[in-house]
Parts: sequence; C-alpha cells; structure tokens
Amino acid sequence: MARLKGPERLVVEVEEDRPVDLAEARELLRLLRPQLPGLRIRGLSRLKHPEVLSLALIDATKRVAPGEGREWDFVSELVDRTNGRHYRLVGPLNAPERATLESTRIPAAPRPEELAAAMEALAKHPQIGKGIEAGALTVVPGMPGVRIVRDRDGRRSRVITMAVRGELGDGGVSRMVDVDTHTGTVKGSGPAALSAECGVPDDGGSGDGSTSGQVRLTVRQGDEVLWTMVVIRPAAHEADGGVGLSVRQVDYRGRRVLYRGDTPIVNVKYDRANHSGALSYRDWVNEEAPFRAAGTDVIPGYRLCQVHPTTLFDVNARGKARAGGDFTGVTVHWDGTTLVLTTLMAAGWYRYRAEWRFAPDGTITPTFGVNAVTNENTCDPHTHHCYWRLDFDIETATGNSVERRITRVDAPHFDLADIDTVQQRLGALNTQWVAVRKERRMIHGPLSAWRVINEQTGRGYTIYPGLRDGTADPGFGVGDVWAVRYRQSEDKDAGGPGDSAHIDPYLNDESIARTDVVLWYAAHGRHDQHEDDLHGVHGHVVGPKLVPHNW
Repeated sequence: MARLKGPERLVVEVEEDRPVDLAEARELLRLLRPQLPGLRIRGLSRLKHPEVLSLALIDATKRVAPGEGREWDFVSELVDRTNGRHYRLVGPLNAPERATLESTRIPAAPRPEELAAAMEALAKHPQIGKGIEAGALTVVPGMPGVRIVRDRDGRRSRVITMAVRGELGDGGVSRMVDVDTHTGTVKGSGPAALSAECGVPDDGGSGDGSTSGQVRLTVRQGDEVLWTMVVIRPAAHEADGGVGLSVRQVDYRGRRVLYRGDTPIVNVKYDRANHSGALSYRDWVNEEAPFRAAGTDVIPGYRLCQVHPTTLFDVNARGKARAGGDFTGVTVHWDGTTLVLTTLMAAGWYRYRAEWRFAPDGTITPTFGVNAVTNENTCDPHTHHCYWRLDFDIETATGNSVERRITRVDAPHFDLADIDTVQQRLGALNTQWVAVRKERRMIHGPLSAWRVINEQTGRGYTIYPGLRDGTADPGFGVGDVWAVRYRQSEDKDAGGPGDSAHIDPYLNDESIARTDVVLWYAAHGRHDQHEDDLHGVHGHVVGPKLVPHNW
C-alpha cells in the first residue's frame, strides 16, 4: 500500500485491487486468446482468415460481490482478413465454444501493434521511406484510425490511417495514407492539405508498456473514511473502443454512490468537411497518451504525484503548451483538499484528458478535456461530444428514483446579461422538482438539474450541468441526458449507422421508479482553433458536478 498526504489531515491510501475471481478470469482470458480462432464456435469456421483484434472481460453482474465466485463472460472483436469483414464474439469464459458470433459494421479501434506495423510499412515504401529517412517526412497516427477500403478487384481490406506530413509531390503538406498491415502494403492516400498548423506540438514519448491492472483507493481525514473506490485505467478495457477512465464501487462516508462511472462514447462533428474530407469521427478511449508526471508508482500505470501532472492543457513559463511525456496511465494527486485522478488518451491527433475529482464534502466532478496535437484538421470549427454513463446505486442497487428540476420564468422577458440586476431578475424564476417516472431522453437548459434519490432514506445526488457543456444539436448530438433502467449489457453504445451516439435504443418506456437506474449525461464541447488562438486557450474542458443531497 502507498500513501499520499494532503492538507487538513487528508490522506489517500492506494493499493492494487486483485479479487481472486478476477485474477483467475484474466488468466483464463490470456490462455483463450491464441486458441480463439480455432475453437468450434457456430459461424466461426466460415471465416477463412480470422484474426483476433481485441479480447476483454465483460463486467460481471453487480448482484454478486467481487471475490464471491462471479461468472464471467468475454467479448472479442475479430476481422476476416480475406474480405475485411468485422465480427463480434460474446460468450461465457468457462465455455467459450457456446459463444455467439455476430457481424458488425463498426471496425475495432487500431491496436498498438497495427500502428507499429503501419509505421514499418511506410518506412519501407519507396517514396515515403526515403522521405522519412532523410527527415523530410514525419508519420503519425491519423483519423479515423481504421477504414474498410475496396480494391480494384473488389476485395475489402481493413486499413490503418496514418498522417504523412511534408512535401510529397501532391501540392500539400499533409495527407491521410491507408496502410494494410496484414499485407504490409500502402493502399493509397486522401486529399492533401495545404496547412498542418493546428494543435499543440508533440514531444512524443511513451510509458512503461503496461496496459492492465486496477487499484483501490481509500481517502481518510483523520480517523474518518471519506471515500473508497476502485479505479481502472483506460487501456485495461481492450474491446469496443474502451470506456475511458473508470471508477467503480464509489462510496462516500460508508454509503454507496456509484456502482460505476465512465465515458464509453466520444465523437466529433465538423461544421463542414475538414481538410481530410471527413464530416465526423467516432473516437476510441482505450489508447493512452504519454504525459509528464513525477511521482511514485503503486503498480505499473498508477502513479502518486506530489504536484499535479503536466499535459498539453497546461502552459509553461513562456505561455506555451506541449504534448508528450514519459508516463501513461492514471495519476493521483491533491488539488487543495480535492483528490484528482487524471489520465490522457489519444485517438489519432486528438488528445483527451479525463479526470475524476472527489472533494471532502462529497462533491464529485468528472471532467473531459478536448485538445489535439499538430494536425491539419482541427482549425476547422467542430464539436466534441462526450457521453458519461453514471450507474447510480444510492445506498442500494434498487429503490432509486430520478427527479428533474423544471424552471419557469414568471416574467415577459428574462436574461442574465446585466449583472447589476441579476439578483432582482432571479426572483422571476420559479423552480420545482418533478419525478421522471419512465425511461426518457431529455435536453438541459441553463438551470436544469437532475437528482437520483433513495426513496427510503431520502439521500441522493444532484447532477448540475457544467457551464461549458452546451446542448445537443437536433441531429448528431442526439440528447443531453437519458434516464434508463439498469441492464448489464447496456454499458456502451447500442450500435447503429454513422458516428453519432446510439443510446435511444435503450429507451423502452419502462418504469424507473424505485428501481436500479442509470443516467447517461452528454457534454458538447465547441472547438474553434481561431477563437482559441485569439484568447490564448489551450483545450476545452466540460463536465457536470455531482453534489450530495440530504447526505
């Protein structure tokens, strides 16, 4: 166990979390990987050249406590290299031959091995390789990360998109290049961009190569235990694009608040086609990016820091920001009396900083920062959409209900622009809390709020939208809040066409009164590089605030 002291007699204790059944399941999963393509699973034999792209455990049911013999399922993403078709395999870990195989239109996110293989293939390319060797060209991961392309003979292939920067005889300074890492061939390139001056310079770097593990945190103030929770790094969930920085089994003063909180859906919508010709992207949140963090490791990928880590969201003494570093994973540090968990993720040129903040008064603040390293596209105005899934279990898994704050304006005209009269104008607001009785999607306004309460005790948590969280557009952003009944399988996007979020399929008009409820909360961060440069802004941070009620 490692300890990190904070002010006012605060201390956090961090230790590796290894429930016996979880450790056994991970070992079975490791042994399953090389065997999986050859197992006698219905439909799998029809794949001529199956390749396992990801393999992960599916969270066991919350009805059984960790270490008490939970039964585990697994999920795997595969591709048939002969035709580029992708599949998803789900089944019981103790009987994988009973797994179910389904085709999917969503290709698995690029693996580190594929990115390395793409770099190697480009280094061997007659023209690009010479430019790399001479220092005239640089190659970095691009977007959308993975594409399915069709050759002239009609064959479909899974390709990795890489950004090649420098003069290549096409009149531009940067372009996306498709690489088939299975054959080691360069398939072609997209339109060339005339400029690649958007984003923050990247110094590169890497971590220790670890990707797994989880830790248990206990926050004390003197003799009193304030917080306990389990923390899981982004890279630990290999399949389905990940869920970002995840907190589990979060208790405040001995009472359960969240069973689980994470960000399984992140996407981007441009106002118009960017320099690469794309209107939108679906991002993955299980690729960790390096940042600077001095401290002591509890286990690989989890570091205690006396001072806050430095990412491309922070500026140096010259007012400049830079990406890169020598650590990947999760850091733990104190910001005053607030405990902060931080990680940095990458999807192509995008960089996402996820944080969870826990204050002594019970306030929880999850934030999601959006930024980018040097690229050719993010100068074009666009909006990042981040969707938190908050599985509340206020004191108990069942017996929870949802309320919504409704605000009525008792005045013919109302605005908050004139700060000299704001106090007088606030008197025209009439707010009330109303029950949300059935599953539904909602839009938030400036004074919206939601609350999850335990009907028996009256305790709960109120969710206040952040000032920069925006509202959903009628098309791509879809919604701001979804209140749904808990179902074990509904912990990620429901799947569907395009890059937008698909949460609406979870709405079945079921009652969510006195039951196990989940809130999906969306924030929509606007990014306009020209405005950022004008005001000296380095990235945008969004996220709600969760405040205890009657605790």
